[in-house]
Amino acid sequence: TDDESVGRLSAPTEVHFAITNKCSVGCPHCYMNAGQQDEGELDTASFKRALDVLAKMKVFHIALGGGEALERPDLFEIAEYARQKGLVPNLTTSGSKLTADVVKQMKIFGQVNVSIDGVGNSYGVFRNKDMFPIADSAIDALIEAGVPAGINCVIGRHNFDGIAGLFEYAAKKRVNEIEFLRLKPSGRGMEKYTDERTTYEQNISL
Repeated sequence: TDDESVGRLSAPTEVHFAITNKCSVGCPHCYMNAGQQDEGELDTASFKRALDVLAKMKVFHIALGGGEALERPDLFEIAEYARQKGLVPNLTTSGSKLTADVVKQMKIFGQVNVSIDGVGNSYGVFRNKDMFPIADSAIDALIEAGVPAGINCVIGRHNFDGIAGLFEYAAKKRVNEIEFLRLKPSGRGMEKYTDERTTYEQNISL
């Protein structure tokens, strides 16, 4: 627009980077259809060149995810390079690869969000795996290590009623935020979308 009264950003404040398609969890709602590493995924040098471009644009931070970003061996090298270029790297993880040694390296990130779609039965609505204890332990480990932590929650029809309980859980754990995400009709999520998407009434309620 030529209308100077309309405020514009000179660059995106946030860029999402699916750093790999590799993931051993296999969530049935995954919009990336993550599982095996894709052919042609960027190598370390290529990612660094991409970060050079974003830094020149003055992007504020990058959200690294996947797949499971922790299954990529150069993740921390890429995060460190982002810091060197003045970009704040954030991370989304299932928590499944968060070992004691890995947690020690997590302070490179501005924040680490663990994917938790609810507590109790609500957790497994999309994921079909009893990984809540793993995700819960990941939150505890991050908080104990002094790493800023949050929760990513995909909202759908059958975990909607558990949102209040998730807030109670998040407050108890003292995480920074809950980031709500739509169930996306792509990847494996296409198979579940019609039955699992939120209803009109739920959207209004939210």
